[in-house]
Amino acid sequence: MALVDRVYELLAGGQTPDADRALGVAALDAGSPYFERIVALLFSRANVASWAGLIGVYDRLNDEQRAALRAEGERTIDALSAALRARSPAARCNALQVQLELLTPRVAFILPDLLRDPSVEVREQATGVLRALTAQFVENRLNAGTSGTAPPTSEQRTVCDALLAALRTIDLHLCVDVLEPCLWCSEWIAEVWDAIDRPRSRAAHVLSENLARWDDAKLAPFLLRALARNDLRRDAQRLLGSWHTSLEVTALLAHSHLLDDEEICRNVAGIKEPAWFANLASLEEIAAPLRRFAPRWVCAAGYASFQKAAILQRWTRARDPDLALAAIQHLERIDMDEALPILRRVAESDSRHRQAAAELLVRMQIEHLERSLVNVPHRDAGAERAPADAEFASLWGLLRRTKGASHRALVEIVVAGLARVAPHVAAKIESEDPLDRVQAIEIAYYSGVCEVIRPAMERLVRDPLEALRRLADSVMRSVGPSAASGAAPTPAGETARGRVVSAAQRERFSEVLRQIAARVHSGRPIEPALLDGLYEIIVGTPRPKSEPAPAMKGGPA
Repeated sequence: MALVDRVYELLAGGQTPDADRALGVAALDAGSPYFERIVALLFSRANVASWAGLIGVYDRLNDEQRAALRAEGERTIDALSAALRARSPAARCNALQVQLELLTPRVAFILPDLLRDPSVEVREQATGVLRALTAQFVENRLNAGTSGTAPPTSEQRTVCDALLAALRTIDLHLCVDVLEPCLWCSEWIAEVWDAIDRPRSRAAHVLSENLARWDDAKLAPFLLRALARNDLRRDAQRLLGSWHTSLEVTALLAHSHLLDDEEICRNVAGIKEPAWFANLASLEEIAAPLRRFAPRWVCAAGYASFQKAAILQRWTRARDPDLALAAIQHLERIDMDEALPILRRVAESDSRHRQAAAELLVRMQIEHLERSLVNVPHRDAGAERAPADAEFASLWGLLRRTKGASHRALVEIVVAGLARVAPHVAAKIESEDPLDRVQAIEIAYYSGVCEVIRPAMERLVRDPLEALRRLADSVMRSVGPSAASGAAPTPAGETARGRVVSAAQRERFSEVLRQIAARVHSGRPIEPALLDGLYEIIVGTPRPKSEPAPAMKGGPA
């Protein structure tokens, strides 16, 4: 019997881990037919040591054997850890190939050591495996629509720890391409920025030489944070502005929380007309949990106002309700002249969000009117800014249409700026429309009666409608005697101080006035009790019994 056959029989009979390791070493240089016999024997042993030996000769196995080896799960992973430490560079390369095909994070901790391996091939493969492991978990997060604020899983943390170890030793192993996956995980590896800023840092040189080549969606957290740095801002804006694929846009949306940083947000605005949404009109290719952030990016970026309006308008009709609602809400952040027509169309449509659009429409108009009627600086020290007829007409129309908190906010705007709008209010007191007169009474009650509107209010006490006569009389009683009765008149252009009214009283007054307005509008009878209740709210005391009130009608007396 040949000596080699005798050795083979001894190893085959010694069913111990040492014998299996010896068979694995023997397989590295064995030729046919001994190689096939050793492989068959190692498969039959089916333990960690035999599996490590098989991994060491992975490149010589056929497809069926490779599949069987990879399919063993835990045993293969345990064997992989041993094979990555094999003495033979060829065995280590084979182990790295298996790791590349399995991409299991559990043995990632070994990879930083292999970056300093004597074998160039091992170092290059170890860099590739570390890059592939990182790409796998970053892309999985993006495809799942996971926000960048979500912490990494334990397996992902293992990969980040391996990257950190590789980054700290980059000046020793000189595998410069390992910096790229570190940038992908810069939100969890803060030392990336330290490595770049370190004096005479090799990482900084590598970054400047390769950033354009590394352009990839996985760079999103790094590039967005780079916007806050003078040395990287221009390159970051150029790369981010060119992104247009669904994965690239997903990466941006996944890191929407970074827009909370004022410096980053300010420099996102410097990205002029980015390509982000040019080919993604409906955003249906984007993970559903992230779509609602898209309107925020439209408003933050350097699009022209009409471009922002066009994109948001398209999304207000999106099938995704979260995206449609977000688009409506972000109309508040663009030019009002562009936003208001869109909001009106949505509010008047059959959209499920028409109520939200209507409420935003009112709020934006209220804010605009407040700025134009109340907060605009005077042209000179003694002059008031009188609103244009169109401005007041818009304000009055909103007063007529709105209810609840929005209506009360509008009333407060008029009360605060009565000195400027008093002539307009006086004209409404004498309007032919009884609803205008009802509305003017409400303004007079809350603001007091200035000299400009007092004559109109006194004439309203003789209004053709009994209900309005009673309302006007109640208000005039509450503000005190007129100049004709000997009281000093309120100076022209000034108002009495705004009335201090409790929230409960305000609610009661608004509700009763709304009921009266509805009856006036429809011509229905107005119950005496309703007017008596309003009298008590306005004057503060019950109506005297000496003033009986006949049944009221909505029409002329």
